[in-house]
Amino acid sequence: MQIEYIRFVVEEVFLRNNYYKYGYISDIKEFKEIDDYANQVIEWLKNGSKKRWIGAIYKYIYEQQLDFLDYKNYEELTNQDNGVYVIADNKGDVLYIGKSDNKDFDLFSRLFDHLVPKRSEEYPNGQKKNNTPEIWNNDIKTGKNLKIFVCCNINFDPELLEIYLIARYKLKYGHTPKYNKDNAKPFSKKLLLNSIIDYTDFLMRL
Repeated sequence: MQIEYIRFVVEEVFLRNNYYKYGYISDIKEFKEIDDYANQVIEWLKNGSKKRWIGAIYKYIYEQQLDFLDYKNYEELTNQDNGVYVIADNKGDVLYIGKSDNKDFDLFSRLFDHLVPKRSEEYPNGQKKNNTPEIWNNDIKTGKNLKIFVCCNINFDPELLEIYLIARYKLKYGHTPKYNKDNAKPFSKKLLLNSIIDYTDFLMRL
């Protein structure tokens, strides 16, 4: 499966260079009950306020559906829990590779943003930060499970690892992950020259 290859690449980065450190690499997780999860989200969307349902559903994903309690308790997460996340379909084909730096949101909040409906006429209380509504529409809502893993609490810019994983994926499979497409533009948030230097230094250490 493609997700197993990407997880291997993540482990390889840290095995090949002692300078790079991480706090946690998860197993490949799957939703325990994807239909129950989808129904629960829809119910909360209808009956809960935006602020309350986001917190409730994210805690529910973290603790009960994907069970990341082998890392830490949900209430202990902060924006220092940075890193990368990978979302694949039920066959293991990678849909999206993303990252969260330690500026605004923890890694798990950014991951879970992709696992709920995007705000729309159908879902007025949906998540406006969801840039991959296809994951909900094409997989979760139709009862297809997902495979997910995270690597978090790393000691360098997660964008460098994200770009590296997308590049390795494309090199092996001939295309970017399904929903990264053109939005996987390197260094979009930083000065281009500095970003290229940082990325070159990252590669040179591997």
